[in-house]
Amino acid sequence: MNKIIHILALLLAGTGVHAQLFIENGATVYTTGAAVVTLQHTNLVNNGTYFQATGGKTIFAGPGNDTISGTVSPLSALDTLEIAKQGNGRLVLLQDLKPEGALKFTSGILDLHGHIVNLGPNAALTGETETSYATDTLYGGYLAVTRSLNAPVGVNPGNLGAIITSAQNLGATTIRRGHMSQLNAHNAGSSITRYYDILPANNTNLGATLRILYRDGELNGLTESQLEMWKSTDTVTWTNTGSSSKSAAANYVERNGIQDFSRWTLSVVNSPLPLQLTRFDAACDNGRVNLAWTTAQETKVSRFVIQYSTDALTWQDCAVVAFNAGTHGYTYTAKQDRGYYRLAVIDRDGSARYSRVVYAACDAVATGPELWPNPVAGRLFLAFTVTAAAELQMKLFDAKGALVYSGRQALQPGRNQLGLETQQLPAGIYWLTAAWEGNRHTFKVVKQ
Repeated sequence: MNKIIHILALLLAGTGVHAQLFIENGATVYTTGAAVVTLQHTNLVNNGTYFQATGGKTIFAGPGNDTISGTVSPLSALDTLEIAKQGNGRLVLLQDLKPEGALKFTSGILDLHGHIVNLGPNAALTGETETSYATDTLYGGYLAVTRSLNAPVGVNPGNLGAIITSAQNLGATTIRRGHMSQLNAHNAGSSITRYYDILPANNTNLGATLRILYRDGELNGLTESQLEMWKSTDTVTWTNTGSSSKSAAANYVERNGIQDFSRWTLSVVNSPLPLQLTRFDAACDNGRVNLAWTTAQETKVSRFVIQYSTDALTWQDCAVVAFNAGTHGYTYTAKQDRGYYRLAVIDRDGSARYSRVVYAACDAVATGPELWPNPVAGRLFLAFTVTAAAELQMKLFDAKGALVYSGRQALQPGRNQLGLETQQLPAGIYWLTAAWEGNRHTFKVVKQ
């Protein structure tokens, strides 16, 4: 039986339905030669096979935001993927990608949305600018590349913006570029919204030089002329290594004499935020969502705006809470019983900073497995309803498939809510499996 490839170009005005190229399970979209597939304001849903021959190109163009999703992840066999969205339009990843050729930026933004773009052996970024770039400041997605570096001189693997020079053989070296501001052990301080994990096979006595490139849009309120290079081996304790040279005009900071690599970013000696959020949580109370947050370093703040979303992509203001200089703790009871929440801290000059995103599902009728908050920084909750007593087995795996937690819990008839502490886990992507009485569910967890 021939499988059908559904191409849904639902462009009728007023339908409210987003156009999509839908590839069902078992179906194949196959291009040859230098074929170009242009998706104008169209989502790509791949549950089958999407294959491009060398020289082929897939372009996401048109206005608004589009997504790549599907059950087959990562989406690979892409030669060139071009971001050509109009204005501030975004291509939002709802699954991982593995381009084999160029990841090209013409216009618009690639929103990683907690996912990984793992560049193939011959793949590289091209064309990133201040207005067209890859980013993810909320969910921890990152770009990654692995290259063999033997006595590299000014090598920029994958064109990710980390330029390495060393007389030594680093061997197979993985470089990850993330876009979340880095914090210290007390959740204080800040960095530019770009960091690098540099992981060489040989990581001693390197005598290396590292140049970090950045965009002006990633400065995160820091004074550009004061940027220095900072290093961490555990992502919470940071050492200022200074700089050997830097240029605000060319947007780089460079440091030589590096003997080993780990996580690196750019920051300044004193980088306290105008307001430090020490807590932002959501909890259920009689079917209502209670939001609570605690602050420190309260200067220059005008007000708090609580924002709500059903998909963590499109946000709407739902409440304004006045800033009180003598108060460190705030609460608010939301009208919605299920969804994503974040806090916008509005400074007196009108600029805004955002909290982490939390999720709550407080409607009493929910019976299926619910996981929240996700992304998570501390305690992770799992709730569901069973009709009879059972035993639950939970396992948590890291992105490499290594088991980091395994536990069992007795379930009682009715609704059960369980907690799992994640504060000690490094930031990254994890997979949680929950199994009981023939039921099995797998959740992707983003640890901040």
